[in-house]
Amino acid sequence: MNVKRFITATVAGALILGLGACSAHPGTAFIVDGVEYRTSAVEKARLEAGAITGQQIPASTIVDFASRQLAAEELANENGVDLTEEMVRKELEAGVKGIELPLSDLTVKTFYTNALLNHLHQKLGNQRFAQEFLEKQAKHKVEINPRFGSVSESGTLLPPALVGVVDGAAEGPEGGVQ
Repeated sequence: MNVKRFITATVAGALILGLGACSAHPGTAFIVDGVEYRTSAVEKARLEAGAITGQQIPASTIVDFASRQLAAEELANENGVDLTEEMVRKELEAGVKGIELPLSDLTVKTFYTNALLNHLHQKLGNQRFAQEFLEKQAKHKVEINPRFGSVSESGTLLPPALVGVVDGAAEGPEGGVQ
């Protein structure tokens, strides 16, 4: 697998997520089925992914892929896609230089989910993939802090309105929201 393709692949047909604001959880980037992911973890993953790919990665990309992991895993299991987070971690860490290892779990989760989605999209085709993925994703409660983007009515991922805020400008040294 090409590591750079994991994260830089275009989000083909971004799918509608169950969105809600995380305003009741300060410092939270997103929540999936009650599991909170902090803005500091998103920032660290964004920096690591950028170092791996050699490109600047928006925080919204990290949130987008990581928030889809559970649905992607379920669909992959049903369709015989044999890929694990550990396999992706080993490949990423073997191919990177100049980054403190181990990579964060959120960085690996992002690359892993992107790889699963790419495999599923190729295996199932556009229409079947979109339909089955939406069914899986609908079973999960996903809340995304609006600072990290939103999803249009057509299912296209929209960038956050305040890009500078998401890219760390408003975060403290530990990445927490000030």
